[in-house]
Amino acid sequence: MPTAPVDDKGSVLYYEDSGEPAGSTDYVTFVLVHGTCFHSAVYRPMVPFALERNIRLIMLNMRGYPGSTPLSAEDIADLRDRGEEGQARAMQNRGLEIAAFLRWLIKTKNIRATQELAGARERGGGLSLLSWSGGNCPTIAMLAHADRLSKETRTLLETRLRSFIMHDPSGSVIGQPRPPGLSAFTRNPAAPVDVQAAEFAAIVAAYYPPFTFPKRVDPPPTFDPPRRALHLTDPSTVDPKHTPTTSRMTAEVLRSLTHPQIFTEIQHLIWMLSHNVLRTNLSRALYDCCLLVESDDHQKDLAAVQVRTQVWPALRVHVLWCDMTVGDCAWTAAVIQAQYEAARPECRRRMQFHKVTGANHFVSVFVPTCRVYKHAGHDTDLLPSRSGLGRHIPVRHRILPARPLRYIGKSRRDLSNSWRVLFNGQEYIFSLLCAFNLRPERYTVEFGRSCYNEVNMSKT
Repeated sequence: MPTAPVDDKGSVLYYEDSGEPAGSTDYVTFVLVHGTCFHSAVYRPMVPFALERNIRLIMLNMRGYPGSTPLSAEDIADLRDRGEEGQARAMQNRGLEIAAFLRWLIKTKNIRATQELAGARERGGGLSLLSWSGGNCPTIAMLAHADRLSKETRTLLETRLRSFIMHDPSGSVIGQPRPPGLSAFTRNPAAPVDVQAAEFAAIVAAYYPPFTFPKRVDPPPTFDPPRRALHLTDPSTVDPKHTPTTSRMTAEVLRSLTHPQIFTEIQHLIWMLSHNVLRTNLSRALYDCCLLVESDDHQKDLAAVQVRTQVWPALRVHVLWCDMTVGDCAWTAAVIQAQYEAARPECRRRMQFHKVTGANHFVSVFVPTCRVYKHAGHDTDLLPSRSGLGRHIPVRHRILPARPLRYIGKSRRDLSNSWRVLFNGQEYIFSLLCAFNLRPERYTVEFGRSCYNEVNMSKT
Protein backbone atom coordinates (compact mmCIF):
# COMPACT_ATOMS: atom_id res chain seq x y z
CA MET A 1 0.00 0.00 0.00
CA PRO A 2 1.79 3.20 -1.17
CA THR A 3 1.96 5.92 1.47
CA ALA A 4 3.94 9.12 1.95
CA PRO A 5 5.17 10.65 5.23
CA VAL A 6 3.73 14.10 5.95
CA ASP A 7 5.01 15.02 9.42
CA ASP A 8 7.55 14.03 12.06
CA LYS A 9 4.97 12.03 14.05
CA GLY A 10 4.75 9.09 11.65
CA SER A 11 1.57 10.27 9.89
CA VAL A 12 1.19 9.11 6.29
CA LEU A 13 -1.16 9.74 3.40
CA TYR A 14 -2.22 6.94 1.08
CA TYR A 15 -2.05 7.62 -2.64
CA GLU A 16 -2.48 5.89 -5.97
CA ASP A 17 -0.25 6.68 -8.95
CA SER A 18 -1.26 6.19 -12.58
CA GLY A 19 2.43 6.20 -13.50
CA GLU A 20 4.37 8.20 -16.05
CA PRO A 21 2.91 8.27 -19.58
CA ALA A 22 5.06 5.95 -21.67
CA GLY A 23 8.00 7.63 -23.32
CA SER A 24 7.07 11.14 -22.16
CA THR A 25 9.44 13.62 -20.54
CA ASP A 26 7.08 16.63 -20.53
CA TYR A 27 3.93 15.20 -18.95
CA VAL A 28 1.93 17.17 -16.39
CA THR A 29 1.22 15.63 -12.98
CA PHE A 30 -2.15 16.18 -11.34
CA VAL A 31 -2.50 15.65 -7.60
CA LEU A 32 -6.20 14.98 -7.00
CA VAL A 33 -7.77 15.54 -3.57
CA HIS A 34 -11.15 13.91 -2.97
CA GLY A 35 -14.24 15.41 -1.35
CA THR A 36 -16.42 14.47 1.60
CA CYS A 37 -17.17 10.75 2.11
CA PHE A 38 -15.97 9.84 -1.41
CA HIS A 39 -12.26 8.95 -1.39
CA SER A 40 -9.61 8.86 -4.11
CA ALA A 41 -11.09 5.81 -5.86
CA VAL A 42 -13.62 8.18 -7.40
CA TYR A 43 -10.87 9.33 -9.79
CA ARG A 44 -9.86 5.88 -11.06
CA PRO A 45 -12.05 6.01 -14.22
CA MET A 46 -9.97 8.97 -15.38
CA VAL A 47 -6.67 7.07 -15.47
CA PRO A 48 -6.80 5.71 -19.05
CA PHE A 49 -7.93 9.08 -20.42
CA ALA A 50 -5.15 10.83 -18.51
CA LEU A 51 -2.38 8.63 -19.83
CA GLU A 52 -3.59 9.14 -23.39
CA ARG A 53 -3.27 12.89 -22.85
CA ASN A 54 0.22 12.97 -21.39
CA ILE A 55 -1.05 13.36 -17.82
CA ARG A 56 0.05 11.54 -14.69
CA LEU A 57 -2.55 11.27 -11.91
CA ILE A 58 -1.72 11.07 -8.22
CA MET A 59 -4.90 10.29 -6.29
CA LEU A 60 -4.58 11.20 -2.63
CA ASN A 61 -6.50 10.08 0.46
CA MET A 62 -6.73 12.60 3.27
CA ARG A 63 -6.30 11.82 6.98
CA GLY A 64 -9.06 9.59 8.30
CA TYR A 65 -9.71 7.94 4.92
CA PRO A 66 -8.62 4.43 3.86
CA GLY A 67 -4.87 3.84 3.99
CA SER A 68 -4.06 7.21 5.55
CA THR A 69 -3.33 7.81 9.22
CA PRO A 70 -6.45 8.56 11.31
CA LEU A 71 -6.59 11.93 12.99
CA SER A 72 -4.84 11.89 16.36
CA ALA A 73 -6.50 12.62 19.69
CA GLU A 74 -4.87 16.06 19.57
CA ASP A 75 -6.25 16.70 16.08
CA ILE A 76 -9.76 15.75 17.17
CA ALA A 77 -9.46 17.89 20.31
CA ASP A 78 -8.57 20.86 18.10
CA LEU A 79 -11.64 20.28 15.95
CA ARG A 80 -13.83 19.99 19.04
CA ASP A 81 -12.44 23.26 20.40
CA ARG A 82 -15.26 25.78 20.34
CA GLY A 83 -12.67 28.53 20.28
CA GLU A 84 -11.06 29.47 16.99
CA GLU A 85 -7.43 28.78 17.97
CA GLY A 86 -7.73 25.00 17.98
CA GLN A 87 -9.85 24.88 14.84
CA ALA A 88 -7.45 27.16 12.99
CA ARG A 89 -4.54 24.94 14.04
CA ALA A 90 -6.38 21.81 12.84
CA MET A 91 -7.00 23.27 9.38
CA GLN A 92 -3.48 24.66 9.13
CA ASN A 93 -2.05 21.23 9.91
CA ARG A 94 -4.14 19.60 7.18
CA GLY A 95 -2.90 22.17 4.70
CA LEU A 96 0.75 21.75 5.69
CA GLU A 97 0.36 17.98 5.30
CA ILE A 98 -0.61 18.49 1.66
CA ALA A 99 2.45 20.70 1.14
CA ALA A 100 4.61 18.00 2.78
CA PHE A 101 3.11 15.40 0.45
CA LEU A 102 3.84 17.55 -2.62
CA ARG A 103 7.42 18.04 -1.48
CA TRP A 104 7.86 14.30 -0.92
CA LEU A 105 6.29 13.57 -4.31
CA ILE A 106 8.57 15.96 -6.16
CA LYS A 107 11.68 14.59 -4.53
CA THR A 108 10.90 10.89 -4.83
CA LYS A 109 8.79 10.56 -8.00
CA ASN A 110 10.82 12.50 -10.54
CA ILE A 111 8.41 15.43 -10.88
CA ARG A 112 10.21 17.76 -13.24
CA ALA A 113 10.08 21.53 -13.11
CA THR A 114 7.83 23.28 -15.61
CA GLN A 115 9.55 23.85 -18.92
CA GLU A 116 8.99 25.77 -22.11
CA LEU A 117 8.34 23.51 -25.10
CA ALA A 118 9.78 24.46 -28.46
CA GLY A 119 7.07 25.63 -30.84
CA ALA A 120 4.27 25.26 -28.30
CA ARG A 121 2.31 27.80 -26.31
CA GLU A 122 1.89 25.36 -23.42
CA ARG A 123 4.50 24.60 -20.82
CA GLY A 124 5.37 21.00 -20.06
CA GLY A 125 6.17 19.30 -16.79
CA GLY A 126 5.30 20.45 -13.30
CA LEU A 127 2.21 19.62 -11.31
CA SER A 128 -1.27 20.96 -10.72
CA LEU A 129 -3.21 20.56 -7.50
CA LEU A 130 -6.90 19.84 -7.87
CA SER A 131 -9.40 19.46 -5.05
CA TRP A 132 -13.02 18.48 -5.41
CA SER A 133 -15.90 19.61 -3.21
CA GLY A 134 -15.02 19.44 0.52
CA GLY A 135 -11.42 18.63 -0.37
CA ASN A 136 -10.97 22.34 -1.05
CA CYS A 137 -10.89 23.14 2.69
CA PRO A 138 -7.44 21.56 3.29
CA THR A 139 -5.99 22.70 -0.04
CA ILE A 140 -7.13 26.27 0.63
CA ALA A 141 -5.47 25.94 4.04
CA MET A 142 -2.20 25.01 2.32
CA LEU A 143 -2.22 28.24 0.30
CA ALA A 144 -3.39 30.25 3.30
CA HIS A 145 -0.38 29.13 5.35
CA ALA A 146 2.22 28.87 2.59
CA ASP A 147 4.29 31.50 4.39
CA ARG A 148 4.87 28.96 7.20
CA LEU A 149 6.63 26.55 4.87
CA SER A 150 10.41 26.44 4.80
CA LYS A 151 12.09 28.52 2.13
CA GLU A 152 13.37 25.30 0.53
CA THR A 153 9.83 23.91 0.24
CA ARG A 154 8.45 27.18 -1.12
CA THR A 155 11.20 27.33 -3.73
CA LEU A 156 10.71 23.69 -4.71
CA LEU A 157 6.99 24.21 -5.24
CA GLU A 158 7.50 27.51 -7.04
CA THR A 159 9.33 25.68 -9.84
CA ARG A 160 6.73 22.89 -10.09
CA LEU A 161 3.30 24.07 -8.95
CA ARG A 162 1.65 25.45 -12.06
CA SER A 163 -2.01 25.75 -11.01
CA PHE A 164 -4.54 25.19 -8.26
CA ILE A 165 -7.96 23.99 -9.46
CA MET A 166 -11.03 24.22 -7.25
CA HIS A 167 -13.46 21.73 -8.70
CA ASP A 168 -17.03 22.51 -7.55
CA PRO A 169 -15.92 23.69 -4.07
CA SER A 170 -18.29 22.90 -1.19
CA GLY A 171 -20.21 25.37 0.91
CA SER A 172 -17.79 24.91 3.80
CA VAL A 173 -15.07 26.77 1.89
CA ILE A 174 -16.59 30.26 2.10
CA GLY A 175 -17.55 30.25 5.78
CA GLN A 176 -21.05 31.69 5.50
CA PRO A 177 -24.62 30.38 5.51
CA ARG A 178 -26.36 29.56 2.26
CA PRO A 179 -29.34 31.63 1.05
CA PRO A 180 -32.84 30.44 2.02
CA GLY A 181 -34.20 27.81 -0.34
CA LEU A 182 -30.84 26.90 -1.86
CA SER A 183 -29.20 24.31 0.40
CA ALA A 184 -30.33 20.72 -0.07
CA PHE A 185 -28.51 19.22 2.92
CA THR A 186 -30.21 17.64 5.91
CA ARG A 187 -27.75 16.24 8.44
CA ASN A 188 -28.63 13.60 10.98
CA PRO A 189 -25.56 12.65 13.05
CA ALA A 190 -27.66 10.25 15.12
CA ALA A 191 -28.36 7.98 12.12
CA PRO A 192 -26.12 4.98 11.35
CA VAL A 193 -23.10 6.05 9.29
CA ASP A 194 -24.17 3.90 6.32
CA VAL A 195 -27.51 5.70 6.25
CA GLN A 196 -25.80 9.09 6.48
CA ALA A 197 -23.46 8.18 3.62
CA ALA A 198 -26.33 7.00 1.41
CA GLU A 199 -28.36 10.15 2.08
CA PHE A 200 -25.36 12.39 1.48
CA ALA A 201 -24.50 10.62 -1.79
CA ALA A 202 -28.08 10.95 -3.07
CA ILE A 203 -28.04 14.71 -2.44
CA VAL A 204 -24.67 15.56 -3.97
CA ALA A 205 -25.09 13.20 -6.95
CA ALA A 206 -28.45 14.63 -8.04
CA TYR A 207 -29.09 17.08 -10.86
CA TYR A 208 -30.60 20.45 -10.01
CA PRO A 209 -32.07 23.24 -12.17
CA PRO A 210 -29.30 25.18 -14.00
CA PHE A 211 -27.83 27.85 -11.75
CA THR A 212 -26.98 31.37 -12.83
CA PHE A 213 -24.76 33.62 -10.75
CA PRO A 214 -26.89 36.36 -9.16
CA LYS A 215 -26.00 40.00 -9.80
CA ARG A 216 -25.34 40.44 -6.09
CA VAL A 217 -24.44 38.02 -3.30
CA ASP A 218 -24.74 40.53 -0.47
CA PRO A 219 -27.47 40.53 0.61
CA PRO A 220 -28.07 36.99 -0.64
CA PRO A 221 -31.23 36.31 -2.64
CA THR A 222 -34.03 34.04 -1.45
CA PHE A 223 -34.78 31.04 -3.62
CA ASP A 224 -38.54 30.67 -3.68
CA PRO A 225 -39.60 28.06 -4.60
CA PRO A 226 -36.61 26.17 -3.18
CA ARG A 227 -34.13 24.70 -5.68
CA ARG A 228 -34.90 20.97 -5.57
CA ALA A 229 -33.32 18.00 -7.29
CA LEU A 230 -34.90 17.39 -10.70
CA HIS A 231 -35.74 13.76 -10.01
CA LEU A 232 -37.77 14.83 -6.96
CA THR A 233 -39.87 17.48 -8.69
CA ASP A 234 -41.72 15.14 -11.05
CA PRO A 235 -40.13 11.68 -11.30
CA SER A 236 -42.43 10.69 -14.17
CA THR A 237 -41.09 13.38 -16.49
CA VAL A 238 -37.45 13.63 -15.48
CA ASP A 239 -34.93 12.99 -18.23
CA PRO A 240 -33.12 9.69 -17.47
CA LYS A 241 -29.77 11.46 -17.78
CA HIS A 242 -30.79 13.67 -14.85
CA THR A 243 -31.26 10.88 -12.36
CA PRO A 244 -28.66 10.93 -9.55
CA THR A 245 -25.28 9.63 -10.66
CA THR A 246 -25.08 7.25 -7.72
CA SER A 247 -28.43 5.68 -8.68
CA ARG A 248 -26.68 4.36 -11.79
CA MET A 249 -23.99 2.67 -9.70
CA THR A 250 -24.28 -0.78 -8.24
CA ALA A 251 -24.22 -1.02 -4.45
CA GLU A 252 -20.80 -2.64 -4.73
CA VAL A 253 -19.36 0.22 -6.79
CA LEU A 254 -20.78 2.83 -4.43
CA ARG A 255 -19.25 1.05 -1.43
CA SER A 256 -15.88 0.99 -3.19
CA LEU A 257 -15.93 4.78 -3.54
CA THR A 258 -17.15 5.85 -0.11
CA HIS A 259 -15.94 5.86 3.49
CA PRO A 260 -19.07 6.13 5.70
CA GLN A 261 -16.98 6.00 8.90
CA ILE A 262 -16.05 9.65 8.36
CA PHE A 263 -19.57 10.47 9.55
CA THR A 264 -18.93 8.92 12.96
CA GLU A 265 -17.72 12.32 14.19
CA ILE A 266 -14.95 13.87 12.11
CA GLN A 267 -17.06 15.18 9.23
CA HIS A 268 -19.62 16.71 11.57
CA LEU A 269 -16.85 18.54 13.39
CA ILE A 270 -15.57 19.87 10.06
CA TRP A 271 -19.05 21.06 9.15
CA MET A 272 -19.19 22.91 12.47
CA LEU A 273 -15.92 24.80 11.99
CA SER A 274 -15.99 28.49 12.79
CA HIS A 275 -17.02 30.57 9.79
CA ASN A 276 -14.35 33.07 10.72
CA VAL A 277 -11.61 30.43 10.47
CA LEU A 278 -12.83 29.38 7.03
CA ARG A 279 -13.21 32.94 5.76
CA THR A 280 -9.74 33.85 6.99
CA ASN A 281 -8.18 30.89 5.19
CA LEU A 282 -10.00 31.69 1.95
CA SER A 283 -8.95 35.33 2.10
CA ARG A 284 -5.29 34.52 2.76
CA ALA A 285 -5.29 31.91 0.01
CA LEU A 286 -6.97 33.89 -2.77
CA TYR A 287 -7.67 37.57 -2.08
CA ASP A 288 -5.07 38.88 0.36
CA CYS A 289 -2.09 36.76 -0.57
CA CYS A 290 0.80 39.06 0.35
CA LEU A 291 1.86 36.82 3.22
CA LEU A 292 5.65 37.00 3.17
CA VAL A 293 7.37 39.89 4.94
CA GLU A 294 10.76 40.71 3.45
CA SER A 295 13.26 43.55 3.70
CA ASP A 296 13.73 45.78 0.70
CA ASP A 297 17.22 47.18 1.19
CA HIS A 298 18.37 47.44 -2.41
CA GLN A 299 18.82 51.19 -2.12
CA LYS A 300 21.88 51.92 -0.02
CA ASP A 301 20.82 55.44 0.91
CA LEU A 302 17.47 54.39 2.34
CA ALA A 303 16.69 52.43 5.45
CA ALA A 304 15.45 48.90 4.89
CA VAL A 305 11.69 48.80 4.39
CA GLN A 306 9.42 45.90 5.25
CA VAL A 307 7.40 44.80 2.21
CA ARG A 308 4.82 42.07 1.84
CA THR A 309 4.97 39.72 -1.12
CA GLN A 310 2.98 36.74 -2.40
CA VAL A 311 4.04 33.14 -2.08
CA TRP A 312 4.08 31.62 -5.60
CA PRO A 313 2.91 34.78 -7.40
CA ALA A 314 2.83 32.98 -10.77
CA LEU A 315 0.33 30.38 -9.53
CA ARG A 316 -2.93 30.35 -11.48
CA VAL A 317 -6.20 29.51 -9.71
CA HIS A 318 -9.16 28.05 -11.58
CA VAL A 319 -12.67 27.62 -10.21
CA LEU A 320 -14.38 24.89 -12.18
CA TRP A 321 -18.10 24.83 -11.31
CA CYS A 322 -21.04 22.83 -12.63
CA ASP A 323 -24.31 24.61 -13.31
CA MET A 324 -26.54 21.66 -12.30
CA THR A 325 -24.66 20.93 -9.09
CA VAL A 326 -26.06 21.02 -5.57
CA GLY A 327 -26.95 24.53 -4.44
CA ASP A 328 -24.25 24.82 -1.77
CA CYS A 329 -21.51 24.39 -4.37
CA ALA A 330 -23.07 26.67 -6.98
CA TRP A 331 -23.46 29.41 -4.37
CA THR A 332 -19.86 28.95 -3.26
CA ALA A 333 -18.60 29.58 -6.80
CA ALA A 334 -20.76 32.70 -7.06
CA VAL A 335 -19.47 34.07 -3.74
CA ILE A 336 -15.83 33.37 -4.63
CA GLN A 337 -16.22 35.22 -7.92
CA ALA A 338 -17.86 38.21 -6.21
CA GLN A 339 -15.18 38.34 -3.52
CA TYR A 340 -12.44 38.03 -6.11
CA GLU A 341 -13.81 40.94 -8.14
CA ALA A 342 -13.98 43.07 -4.98
CA ALA A 343 -10.43 42.23 -3.86
CA ARG A 344 -7.47 44.52 -4.51
CA PRO A 345 -5.76 43.44 -7.76
CA GLU A 346 -2.27 43.76 -6.30
CA CYS A 347 -3.11 41.34 -3.47
CA ARG A 348 -5.28 38.70 -5.12
CA ARG A 349 -4.15 35.70 -7.13
CA ARG A 350 -4.82 35.39 -10.82
CA MET A 351 -8.08 33.48 -11.13
CA GLN A 352 -10.38 32.24 -13.85
CA PHE A 353 -13.88 30.82 -13.55
CA HIS A 354 -15.12 28.04 -15.81
CA LYS A 355 -18.71 26.82 -16.00
CA VAL A 356 -19.35 23.21 -17.03
CA THR A 357 -22.80 23.36 -18.58
CA GLY A 358 -25.26 20.53 -17.99
CA ALA A 359 -23.07 18.84 -15.38
CA ASN A 360 -23.83 17.87 -11.81
CA HIS A 361 -21.40 17.59 -8.90
CA PHE A 362 -20.18 14.22 -10.18
CA VAL A 363 -18.94 15.27 -13.61
CA SER A 364 -15.57 13.59 -12.97
CA VAL A 365 -16.95 10.13 -12.20
CA PHE A 366 -18.07 9.01 -15.64
CA VAL A 367 -16.66 11.85 -17.75
CA PRO A 368 -13.04 12.12 -18.95
CA THR A 369 -12.62 15.63 -17.54
CA CYS A 370 -8.86 15.35 -17.22
CA ARG A 371 -8.66 17.33 -20.47
CA VAL A 372 -10.39 20.19 -18.68
CA TYR A 373 -7.91 19.91 -15.87
CA LYS A 374 -4.94 19.78 -18.20
CA HIS A 375 -5.89 23.01 -19.90
CA ALA A 376 -6.61 24.66 -16.58
CA GLY A 377 -3.09 23.69 -15.60
CA HIS A 378 -1.39 25.44 -18.48
CA ASP A 379 -0.05 28.96 -18.56
CA THR A 380 -2.38 30.23 -21.23
CA ASP A 381 -5.22 28.10 -19.90
CA LEU A 382 -8.82 28.26 -20.91
CA LEU A 383 -9.40 31.86 -21.87
CA PRO A 384 -12.14 33.49 -19.72
CA SER A 385 -15.54 34.17 -21.20
CA ARG A 386 -18.86 35.56 -20.06
CA SER A 387 -20.59 32.25 -20.54
CA GLY A 388 -17.95 30.26 -18.67
CA LEU A 389 -16.38 27.06 -19.88
CA GLY A 390 -19.31 25.57 -21.76
CA ARG A 391 -18.18 22.74 -24.02
CA HIS A 392 -14.52 22.88 -24.94
CA ILE A 393 -12.65 21.13 -27.72
CA PRO A 394 -8.89 21.60 -27.52
CA VAL A 395 -7.44 21.66 -31.02
CA ARG A 396 -4.81 19.07 -31.77
CA HIS A 397 -3.56 21.00 -34.81
CA ARG A 398 -2.73 24.69 -34.38
CA ILE A 399 -4.63 26.63 -37.02
CA LEU A 400 -5.78 30.19 -37.61
CA PRO A 401 -9.21 31.31 -36.35
CA ALA A 402 -12.10 31.35 -38.78
CA ARG A 403 -15.72 30.23 -39.10
CA PRO A 404 -17.76 28.20 -39.71
CA LEU A 405 -16.83 24.70 -38.60
CA ARG A 406 -18.67 21.72 -40.00
CA TYR A 407 -19.05 18.51 -38.03
CA ILE A 408 -18.40 15.52 -40.30
CA GLY A 409 -18.28 12.59 -37.92
CA LYS A 410 -16.17 10.84 -35.33
CA SER A 411 -12.50 10.16 -35.73
CA ARG A 412 -11.55 6.64 -36.73
CA ARG A 413 -8.45 6.72 -34.59
CA ASP A 414 -10.36 7.62 -31.42
CA LEU A 415 -14.01 6.71 -31.89
CA SER A 416 -15.02 7.39 -28.30
CA ASN A 417 -13.34 10.69 -27.68
CA SER A 418 -12.77 12.88 -30.72
CA TRP A 419 -14.55 14.50 -33.63
CA ARG A 420 -13.63 15.11 -37.25
CA VAL A 421 -14.26 18.72 -38.21
CA LEU A 422 -14.08 20.36 -41.62
CA PHE A 423 -12.34 23.73 -41.46
CA ASN A 424 -11.51 25.85 -44.54
CA GLY A 425 -11.70 22.75 -46.68
CA GLN A 426 -9.35 20.73 -44.47
CA GLU A 427 -10.17 18.04 -41.97
CA TYR A 428 -8.95 18.34 -38.36
CA ILE A 429 -9.19 16.08 -35.34
CA PHE A 430 -10.59 17.60 -32.16
CA SER A 431 -10.35 16.01 -28.73
CA LEU A 432 -13.78 15.99 -27.09
CA LEU A 433 -14.22 17.24 -23.55
CA CYS A 434 -17.04 16.19 -21.26
CA ALA A 435 -18.72 13.93 -23.83
CA PHE A 436 -21.52 13.02 -21.46
CA ASN A 437 -25.14 13.46 -22.49
CA LEU A 438 -24.15 16.35 -24.74
CA ARG A 439 -24.99 17.04 -28.36
CA PRO A 440 -22.17 17.84 -30.78
CA GLU A 441 -23.72 21.00 -32.23
CA ARG A 442 -22.31 23.67 -29.90
CA TYR A 443 -18.91 23.75 -28.28
CA THR A 444 -16.15 26.07 -27.27
CA VAL A 445 -13.29 25.79 -29.72
CA GLU A 446 -9.77 27.07 -29.26
CA PHE A 447 -7.54 28.08 -32.17
CA GLY A 448 -3.96 28.79 -31.22
CA ARG A 449 -4.18 31.72 -28.82
CA SER A 450 -7.80 32.58 -29.62
CA CYS A 451 -10.93 31.10 -28.10
CA TYR A 452 -14.49 31.08 -29.41
CA ASN A 453 -17.34 30.16 -27.11
CA GLU A 454 -20.45 28.36 -28.26
CA VAL A 455 -19.19 27.96 -31.84
CA ASN A 456 -21.76 26.25 -34.05
CA MET A 457 -20.83 23.03 -35.78
CA SER A 458 -23.57 21.94 -38.15
CA LYS A 459 -23.98 18.30 -39.02
CA THR A 460 -23.90 17.26 -42.65
